[in-house]
Order: sequence, then structure tokens, then C-alpha cells
Amino acid sequence: MQRPTDESLIITDRRAAALLVDPDERRYFEPFLGRERTVTEAARELGVPPNGMRYRVRRMAKLGLLRIVREQPRAGRPMRVYRSVADRLFVPYVASPAVD
Repeated sequence: MQRPTDESLIITDRRAAALLVDPDERRYFEPFLGRERTVTEAARELGVPPNGMRYRVRRMAKLGLLRIVREQPRAGRPMRVYRSVADRLFVPYVASPAVD
């Protein structure tokens, strides 16, 4: 992925691009776009179970779309707070699934 400015990112990974152009998948990314959210907060915002949200967050983090901005201490494991890696993401046509 290329970073032309601090706020924007050009997506070159085909798997990340596929996730972002699919409306059903992209909705799980949107709570983190330009905002910090825990998995629980994002799940509540979307009205989905936290376990399903956690699975998608891990996947988006592995694809390089989300980053951990901090961990909040609590009893047991600390709660991770995530944010999108950029406030604006651009998917070029050549990286999109439409090329296939």
C-alpha cells in the first residue's frame, strides 16, 4: 500500500481492495474510519454480535486496514482500541475485483 499523504492511502493489496468495495464487508470497516473504537463499541453501533465483529476486526487488521491505537487496562486482558490506518482510502481500478 502507498501513502501519498498522512490522511489518505492508496490500497494496492487485492484482498484489502475486495473488502473495501464489497458493501456487506465494508460496513464492518466504517465504524473505525477516522474514529477510535473498541470491538464492542463497533458491534453495538452496527447491531451485530461482538464475536462476529471481533473476527472481522482481526481480518481487517491483518489486511493492514486497521491499527491498534492503544490498549485500555481492565480486569483480564486489556481492551484494544482500533482505528483505520488512514482517514481516506482509495482503491484503484487495477486493484479491484472488477479486473478479474
